[in-house]
Parts: sequence; C-alpha cells; structure tokens
Amino acid sequence: MKNGRQNYDWEKIKIDYISDPSSSLKKIADKYHIRLNTVEKRSKADGWYAEKRKYQKSISAEIKERVYSAQTDALEQELRAVNLLEDILLEALKDKQQFNRYIVRTSNGQEEKIFSKMDTHAMLNMMKAIKLMVDVKKSILGITSIEHEDRMEIMRARLQLERERLEWEKQKANYGKPDGENCQIGIVILPEVKDESEEDAAERAKILKDWCS
Repeated sequence: MKNGRQNYDWEKIKIDYISDPSSSLKKIADKYHIRLNTVEKRSKADGWYAEKRKYQKSISAEIKERVYSAQTDALEQELRAVNLLEDILLEALKDKQQFNRYIVRTSNGQEEKIFSKMDTHAMLNMMKAIKLMVDVKKSILGITSIEHEDRMEIMRARLQLERERLEWEKQKANYGKPDGENCQIGIVILPEVKDESEEDAAERAKILKDWCS
C-alpha cells in the first residue's frame, strides 16, 4: 500500500474477468474486495468488456471447429466402413455361382454343394444389403436419389395445385359480390306499378334474383 492506496494485480483481475464467461464486474469486485466503482473505472479505461467478447468469440469458434472436426472424422470412418463393405460385396459377386451354393447336411456333417437352382432368398438379401449400403453412402456424401427428388417435385406440384384450388374457391365465393362483400338480403320496396304485364313481372323477378345470386 502506498499513500493509503491498495495496490491490486489488475492484470490478474482482468484475466479472471475475461476468461470466465459467468463473471461480472460486481462478482470481480466482491471476489477481490474492491469497490465496484473502482473496478468499473478500471474496466472502462482498459477495455475489459471488448477483450472479454473477443476472447469468448475465439473460444466459441475453437469449440465449433473441434465439433466440426469430430463430425468430419466420424463421417470419414463411416465412409471407410461402407467402402470396405462395398469391396466385400463386389468380391462376392465375382463368383458367378454365388447364388447356386448351398450348405447341406451329410453323414460327414455339413458340406457346400452347387445346384442348378438359384437361391433367390440369398439373392434378395444381397440386393437389400447393396441398396442399404448405397443409401448410407449417399447420406454420408449428401447425395439425394432421383426417386427422392421425384417425390419432392410431386409434393411441390401438389402443394401448388392446392394453393390454386383454394384461390379458385375464394374467387368463386366472392364472384358477383361488390367489393367481395356478402350480398345482403332484405325487403325491397318498389313503387306501385299499374297494369304490370307478366313479362315485366318476370323481368323484375329475374333482376332481383341475379342481384343476390
């Protein structure tokens, strides 16, 4: 202490404030038993808040990079596994008699024999495995299938048709009505008509009907 003043290790205090995301000037003041006003002045003079934000952004970017790197490594491992399976399946398919081989029981145990009849069950399982492998590989590489694109296009077309239908229904509901408002039905008082002919009466009725239809 000099001239009644306490000497603080401001560099250490600043690092403590900057490196802890949950820290605040009040917490720092309480921790080091310093008046809050003194800490605020020091923080403002040395730009603690700006340094804290810069530090936190750098940490956030580093964490994101680590996560992205970990995800990339995981995807690469999955892709390597799929490629290995692909090699195994392709190697198996080189055997032209792959689906004519059967395991049969004999007096000596089990033996593999070749028959002319094709094992359709084994072929179906192979096809399912190939399809699953291809789908997984496309998913890893972010490739969408033609079938998926076709389904999406159909869904978009159906959505557009539904929008047009709703618009048509709306126009139909408002057709012939001034400013889209509902036609108000009430009593219309007409002036007295003397010696009205049947044709005039029919014409008047038609006008009233058209007005509210």
